[in-house]
Amino acid sequence: MKNRKYFEPIHARIEIIPMIDIMMFLLVFFMVVTLRMIAGSGIKLDLPHMLSAQDLNPPFKLTVSVRRDGALFVDQQQVSGAALTGRLQAMHTLHPQIEVIIAADESALHKNVMTAMDAVRLAGIDAVGIAAQQDTAAP
Repeated sequence: MKNRKYFEPIHARIEIIPMIDIMMFLLVFFMVVTLRMIAGSGIKLDLPHMLSAQDLNPPFKLTVSVRRDGALFVDQQQVSGAALTGRLQAMHTLHPQIEVIIAADESALHKNVMTAMDAVRLAGIDAVGIAAQQDTAAP
């Protein structure tokens, strides 16, 4: 007599719990990546308008925000000019190809923007850009 348990077909099962875990992981991952892609999120700035503004896609980009009252922000944390230089030097050692974007409010004083730019240059970073909104209408 034959033993039937060796000849019974094996039915494949799809486990749903691991699939839910993977979907939750992907959801959290894409939320975090999307939040990191928003430059200067959380800092309210009125950027100046420019006809020749264009998007930059550097390997590693850091945004320094300058509010109208002269406050400097990096990653939504307020820093002084000297602390900004130190922080940028640390970032430059980790990412030698770093590019810094200075996003200044359109009513920020020129000297405050120059303070941010000077801090970037003192940190040894040569790739500096100024953020602006692209304007489609001629002034």
